[in-house]
Amino acid sequence: QAHRMSAAALSLIDKLESSKPAGAAVAALRAVAEDNAVVISALDALPPSASSSGIATLQELQTRFEEQVHKKCRQAALVPAGQQGLEGQLLGMLFSTLKFPPGPEDAAPDSGKD
Repeated sequence: QAHRMSAAALSLIDKLESSKPAGAAVAALRAVAEDNAVVISALDALPPSASSSGIATLQELQTRFEEQVHKKCRQAALVPAGQQGLEGQLLGMLFSTLKFPPGPEDAAPDSGKD
């Protein structure tokens, strides 16, 4: 019983770490651990999308952040003070396009707080 449960759990871990659909692995572990409330509770906590489409890996999340979120945050950070309207958003987009992003060798600005 313990060997079957550990094999099913390892199969589920493999599916989750590789962003592959884990429906069969979840069903197998649920069948093996039908009397283990802790395992069943953990399986119930998984999002339904994990069974059908998998869970994004760390590399996929980092790529998505770089492509989508970072660009929008940079635009918002470059909106001039006091210009929160449409013209401010347009200026933020323009400034983020014209201004080069800081590189890893650039030092962070001093905050003036000690």
